[in-house]
Amino acid sequence: MHRFGRYLATAGALLSALGLIVGFTAMIQGHQQVAKFFLMLTPLGFVALLAGVVTTFLVHTDQTRPPE
Repeated sequence: MHRFGRYLATAGALLSALGLIVGFTAMIQGHQQVAKFFLMLTPLGFVALLAGVVTTFLVHTDQTRPPE
């Protein structure tokens, strides 16, 4: 679960960055529909980033102990 949280946080950060970079670039170039689509990905990426960080912090990483 700890690994899943790390992957989710990384994917969320990449999705947010991709949405901002491509969205604003498309908006400047006048491609409004493409800009809307990619700018809508930014909040989804932020939610995934937040869920990944919370999952990473809440999951106990000590694998030597049995689960409680």
